[in-house]
Amino acid sequence: MRKKSTRKPMPNDVARRIMARCAEGEKKIVVVSKNGTPSSVYGFDEYLKMQELPRKVKPWKSRNALPKPADALPSIDAGIKAPLERKDFYE
Repeated sequence: MRKKSTRKPMPNDVARRIMARCAEGEKKIVVVSKNGTPSSVYGFDEYLKMQELPRKVKPWKSRNALPKPADALPSIDAGIKAPLERKDFYE
């Protein structure tokens, strides 16, 4: 008996993007997989730029500098009038 193949077929949209890149004249193509299935297609130079971008930009440093939005439900100083009991939940 033959063993079943565990390989997943290439999605049609990824195959079309590979063919489109080849038709444009790309010499090197990078195919990125997600969960074992090809999902993204990049040109080699485009992929290298994308890999270098986080090292240059460092977006996590500028996120803390953004102003925080106003609180929609601000807290108020108030005391507890009476403790809640189980009988108060069901009327």
